[in-house]
Amino acid sequence: MLLKVRYRKLFVGGIDSDVTESDLKAYFEKFGVITGCTIHRNRDTGRSRGFGFVTFKDPSSVDAVQNSRPHTICNCEVTTKRAVPREFFEIFDGLLTVNKIFVGGLRQEVQESELREYFGSFGRVKKIDIMVDRNTNTMRGFAFVEFDDYDPVDKVVLHGNHVIHGQDVTVRKGKY
Repeated sequence: MLLKVRYRKLFVGGIDSDVTESDLKAYFEKFGVITGCTIHRNRDTGRSRGFGFVTFKDPSSVDAVQNSRPHTICNCEVTTKRAVPREFFEIFDGLLTVNKIFVGGLRQEVQESELREYFGSFGRVKKIDIMVDRNTNTMRGFAFVEFDDYDPVDKVVLHGNHVIHGQDVTVRKGKY
């Protein structure tokens, strides 16, 4: 899909002002080969804005980082998330950190077990709510899938197109 190449980039937030690009690179090198590392700075003062990005050669390195949370660099705990490209930020609710997704366009015959199996490949599924019409007791064509962490939600959304039961479905972050 169109964003798979971008699985290699990691957002790092909560970076202390004393942390350098060298510190960031040295810390994250244990997860894989790094092809880029930047800390965003104030143009006028040159001081860190408290966040940066690390790009790995292989997407599995981002998985390794996310599976090893929390991370502490120079005695300061930092936050890591899969980076969302600017051009997709609004579409994918880039700032929103949630454990739930909305899945729309589901066929009537889709079962909870099928959703659990499909989305389970992205992370541990806690709960699935398939929405049913109260009057007719028929499926309304959408569901909510809740994970035990926010990272699977980012993986699902960044993946792009999803096909369940032979049907293209819409997936968005679930807003509470």
